[in-house]
Amino acid sequence: MILVGVDEVGYGSWAGPVVVCAVKSLKPLPDIFRDSKSLSPKKRFFLFQEMIQLWREGSLDLCLSFGSVNSIVEKGILPVTLGCMKNAVEFLDAPEATVLIDGRNKPQGLSPFTKTVIRGDETVPVIGAASIFAKEYRDAFMASLALQYPNYAWHKNKGYGTKKHRDVINRQGITPHHRVNYKPLQKYRLHHDCVVKSTRRLG
Repeated sequence: MILVGVDEVGYGSWAGPVVVCAVKSLKPLPDIFRDSKSLSPKKRFFLFQEMIQLWREGSLDLCLSFGSVNSIVEKGILPVTLGCMKNAVEFLDAPEATVLIDGRNKPQGLSPFTKTVIRGDETVPVIGAASIFAKEYRDAFMASLALQYPNYAWHKNKGYGTKKHRDVINRQGITPHHRVNYKPLQKYRLHHDCVVKSTRRLG
C-alpha cells in the first residue's frame, strides 16, 4: 500500500513562511522517523540525509510547499497551510494512495482516502518523515534570513516569539518577514512607524 504523510512546520511562528512536506512512501518506513521536535538537531539531520538516500533509491518521493508571509497576512495561516498541503499532495500524483495528515484539519478536494491523525508525527513514520524534512528546510531558510537580520536571532528561535525575539521587536520594530496579522505582533506594529530593513545583502 502506498502511503503519503503530510506535516507542516512554522504554523505558530511570528516570522517566516509556513513549510509543508508531503512524503510518498512506496514501502514501509522504519519507526526511527518521528516528530522532528523530539529529535536532537544531529539526529534530525542524520534522518534528513537518510530520506535523501531513500529518494535516490526510489523508495520514496516528496514535495515541499511554502506559504509566504504575504499570503499568511492576506489569507490567514490555516487557509494557507491547507492550500500548501493540497498542492504538495497533488504534486506527488498518487490518487490511490492513503494520505495521512498530521493534526485535525485537512484540505478540501483530496481523495477519499485522506485521513487526519492527531499527533501523527509521533506515531506514523511517514508523517514523522514529512515533519523532519519540512523542519530541516525551514530551519535552513530561517538561518539564511538571520544573516540579513542578525539581531532577531532567527537561526536560533526560527521566528517564534521567544523573549529575545520579543525584546528585539520592541526595540527595533518588525521586518517584512513578520506576520503582522498575528495578534501578539499588533502592539509592536502600532508602536513602530517603520519596518526594519535588512542590514546585509546576500550574494
